[in-house]
This record gives sequence, structure tokens and C-alpha cells, in this order.
Amino acid sequence: MIQTIFNKGAIPIAEQELYFSAMRHDAIANNVANAETPKYRAIDAPVAEFQEAMKRALRQRDRMRIPVFSFRGYGGVMPKPGGGTEIEFQEIPEHTLLDHLENNVDMELEQAKMVKNAMRHNLVATILAHQFSLLREAIGERVAT
Repeated sequence: MIQTIFNKGAIPIAEQELYFSAMRHDAIANNVANAETPKYRAIDAPVAEFQEAMKRALRQRDRMRIPVFSFRGYGGVMPKPGGGTEIEFQEIPEHTLLDHLENNVDMELEQAKMVKNAMRHNLVATILAHQFSLLREAIGERVAT
């Protein structure tokens, strides 16, 4: 029963989004930290593969009699046993401009990705906090005013 409560609704979806955005933040921060490293190649989390994995999980959930979300992963994005997401970071092919250090980190692009990723992470964290608040109210049999 408890497993079903946490595998239904927005909670498991938000959980996977949080894991992914945290891992993507690590990749972006790594790029920023290595902006002056000679011959460094920028990396990123596989966004398209993650989105495809989420679509597949949602389609599978929608086909079930009791709709339970089960994230199985796709491509370079796989669930870890016990929770979390394992990601194979990819070199960014669209970063082709090399500077004098033969480094392809575009700081403006990395900053934009970091802001967008942080906004997404914060939005999902807020949704997850609200879902847990609703669950707490349901368990406590009282309605917050």
C-alpha cells in the first residue's frame, strides 16, 4: 500500500525530475569550473534520453489497471537500485567553437543552462513539497486552512 502511494500521482515523476536536474547541475558546474582548462570538452546530461524515458514511463503507467509509475530509463539515463538516477554524461557536439586553450566551454550558454535548470529544479521541488503536504493532510485527517 505504501509503495503504491509513493508510486502514483506527481510524487515519482517529481522525484525523477529532481534527480535528473541535480545531476545536470553537476555537469554544468563542471563545465563552468573547467572553462579555463586547456583542451577541456563541455559535457551535459542526456536531456532527450531523459525526456524519452519519462514519456515511456508515463505511457506504461497510463496502460495499467492500477496506474503506478515505474521509471526504467532509456539510453544514458538509468535508475539506480534504491533510488536515484545514473547518467552517462555526453560531450556536447554543438559546442564547436574552440578558444585559444582549445576549450569549447561557452560561458554564456552554460550560465543560461544553469539558470533554466535551477528554475526547473525549484519548480519541481515546490510541487513535490506541495504533494507531501497534501499527503500529510490526508493521513492526519485534517484540512489546512
